[in-house]
Amino acid sequence: MKNNKGVTLISVLIVLIVIIIIASVSIISGNTLLEESKEHVDEQEYTAVLDAVRRKKSEVSTSGILFPAGNSYVGIENPVVGRDASNVEQHAGKDWYLLEEAHLEELGIEGNKRTYIVNYKLEVVLLANDNYEEGSLYEKIRSYD
Repeated sequence: MKNNKGVTLISVLIVLIVIIIIASVSIISGNTLLEESKEHVDEQEYTAVLDAVRRKKSEVSTSGILFPAGNSYVGIENPVVGRDASNVEQHAGKDWYLLEEAHLEELGIEGNKRTYIVNYKLEVVLLANDNYEEGSLYEKIRSYD
C-alpha cells in the first residue's frame, strides 16, 4: 500500500480557481462601488455650486437692502466656451460666468478643482469640461437663451 502525504495537482488547481473567482468578484464589485461613490461626489459638488449660485443671486438682487450696495456676481463674465469651424472664439454671453477654483472659494466652496459655467439669473450650472451628447458647450448654453 502506497502512503501519499503530498497535495495533488488537482486539489491545488481547485483552490487556485476558487481564489481567482473570489478575487474577480471582489474587483468587479469594488470598481462598481468606486464609480458610484465618484458619481455621488459629483452630485454633491454640483449641488454645492448650485446652492452658492442661488445665494449669490439673492445677495445681488437685495444689494443695498440686506447686503452692502454694489454687490456683484463672482466669476469671469462672458467667457470663451469654444471655437467655430472658422476658428473664431464663441463666447457664452453676458449673463454667463466662468467659475474657477478661486471663484468657488470666494463663494464659500473649498476643495472643488472643477471649472463651471453658470448663469446666476437662470440658476443654471454647467460643468465646463463635461461631455455634452448634443454638441458643444456653446450649443448647450444657447439652449438656455
